[in-house]
Amino acid sequence: MQKYIRIFAFLFCTSSFACTCGIELTKDGADKLKEHMEIIVEGTVIEVVDEQFDIYGLNQNVRVCVDRVIKGPKDLDEIVTNQYSAGNCAKGLSIGNSYIIGGSEIKKFERVVVDYSENIRMPLPNSNLENQKLSIENISKSFIRLWNRIARETTVILTDGCLIFRSDIEFATYF
Repeated sequence: MQKYIRIFAFLFCTSSFACTCGIELTKDGADKLKEHMEIIVEGTVIEVVDEQFDIYGLNQNVRVCVDRVIKGPKDLDEIVTNQYSAGNCAKGLSIGNSYIIGGSEIKKFERVVVDYSENIRMPLPNSNLENQKLSIENISKSFIRLWNRIARETTVILTDGCLIFRSDIEFATYF
């Protein structure tokens, strides 16, 4: 009996964090996304681009072969997703699957060093996208070098799980 009580207590008394998108999976919801996103494409995931930083194998930052440009530059043939600042809203993507992906272009990555030695807590690195430059606090120089190289070679999109949808669901037909 104690075993079941422990299981019950674990399941119902632990805290968890979830992502809340607030996007209606309707035609109106798709129209709002089209209005607010800089770039929206439909494409197929072809590879993971940052395996050395993807220690959990989540496939969040991937290269996508663009099949259709819904919004943005019409000459896009591939993009790379960057979900670094997505936190709990990051979405793992499967190689070979097709997705609708929305977001904002990042042309440059910048490392910002912040001294937290006087703070009691050590916060997770913050990031800020402004003028197509993503500034990230206290991230490694090798991470910044990798992403700046990728951004020079192809279009990088700052996105998250709230802006990525499988192409085979009904919501994708509204794009």
